[in-house]
Amino acid sequence: MKFSNFLSLACLSLAAAVPTKRSTTYFGLSLPTQDIRTNLDNSFSSNVPPFFQKLQSTNRVQSSFHVTLIHVTDSKSHSDIWKYYKDLVAKGGVTQVPVQLNHIVWDDRLMAVDVTVDPEGTSGVQWPSTNDVTHTTIGTVNKSVKPVESNDLLVQWKSDGSVIGINDSGVSAISMQNARVVGTLTAF
Repeated sequence: MKFSNFLSLACLSLAAAVPTKRSTTYFGLSLPTQDIRTNLDNSFSSNVPPFFQKLQSTNRVQSSFHVTLIHVTDSKSHSDIWKYYKDLVAKGGVTQVPVQLNHIVWDDRLMAVDVTVDPEGTSGVQWPSTNDVTHTTIGTVNKSVKPVESNDLLVQWKSDGSVIGINDSGVSAISMQNARVVGTLTAF
């Protein structure tokens, strides 16, 4: 092997070994998967909705859960919030916070849970979100339904009066009792 070829291969190997810094797509709270699943099971009790059964049988329940606080698409219009979370993550400040799971809301396309971050305000920091309704997506009926559509579903549900049961728009909801998890601030 020529030395120049050896040198080229060595440089390529070294370049592949050096991790590249990936850019942040969103800041959010990572939620413990098993705790979310347990809270869903407890809330449904023995009356599991057919739509949730469908999500389970088609493997469309999320494999991990998070609450998006700000997405990169909002970073220019809400640069203060983007900078706030970027600085908070960089400083290694408060990274864990209680998250109250309020209601499971679904239609025939997706299921989500509206949440309250730091319900008692005990973390000592603010948790602003650019979403109209702070939430986590549980699952979507297929790949054509994007998880981001959960925000639209929850806005519709709230504007229709936050009905428990099924409302006139075909949106169903149940309350979650004493359902809390701990979220961890993460740059995704």
